[in-house]
Amino acid sequence: MLEGLGAEGKTSMFQDVEAGRKTEVEMLAGTVIELGKRHGVATPVNRRLFDELKRIEAASGAGS
Repeated sequence: MLEGLGAEGKTSMFQDVEAGRKTEVEMLAGTVIELGKRHGVATPVNRRLFDELKRIEAASGAGS
């Protein structure tokens, strides 16, 4: 999947951050976190990614 990006390729989430748009982090990592809670499964890596991407979104002015 990442091989198709090429040297100048950027993920859609990175493009969103650069453009000051909200990312799909809630749909992706947020869903994993919620399902983990529902089923009693810890999801510390997804929580860390979620928290960091939300911080980056806020710093970039996403959704403002």
